[in-house]
Amino acid sequence: MHPYSISSSEREHVTCVLAITAIPVTWALSMFLVYMRVTLPWWFEAASVTGVFELLYYLFNKYIWKCRVLHKVGIISTPNLSGVWAGYLKSSVDECDKEQEATLSVSQCWTAISISLQTKQSKSSSLVAAMVTETESCTSIYYEYRNEPLPAAGATMHTHRGSARLSMKADSREMQGEYYTGRDRESRGSMQFFREQSHHQ
Repeated sequence: MHPYSISSSEREHVTCVLAITAIPVTWALSMFLVYMRVTLPWWFEAASVTGVFELLYYLFNKYIWKCRVLHKVGIISTPNLSGVWAGYLKSSVDECDKEQEATLSVSQCWTAISISLQTKQSKSSSLVAAMVTETESCTSIYYEYRNEPLPAAGATMHTHRGSARLSMKADSREMQGEYYTGRDRESRGSMQFFREQSHHQ
């Protein structure tokens, strides 16, 4: 996975809250060890504020941010796109007349993401990405990708780069958008996907 940017300030706010929370948690843990009369070995460092903060940040970045309650109350606005999305794309190569089946696989944590799209002819993987809040109920993800043709692809298919935009409304199980390819291909098209399976790892 690679980092992605977002158009809100939630990361700064949440990181600040986690840093402040680490202080009482560290104190409570220290008091608990004293109360339980636990003596740590010389090679094991007692809990520090920095260590507790790093643990809290890891847990939040990996798991906690996906909690639906945090999204409903507005603490987290970053949509969780993790999972498998089935759909199709239309390309200017065939004048957008044909629907080509495609599968979009997204692995995501709070600060990193990986987007892979596969068709019968090629597979692409994201290189960089950014999430932008278009309206209060709609968020778009813009990303650049590298496309690699599969062995069964036609002779005209070559490795190339491109960019894409996918938009998703709040609590929606559907994404749609468009893509553009760079030199060598110079094509464009539309995409539409429906969530089949969610990933919570």
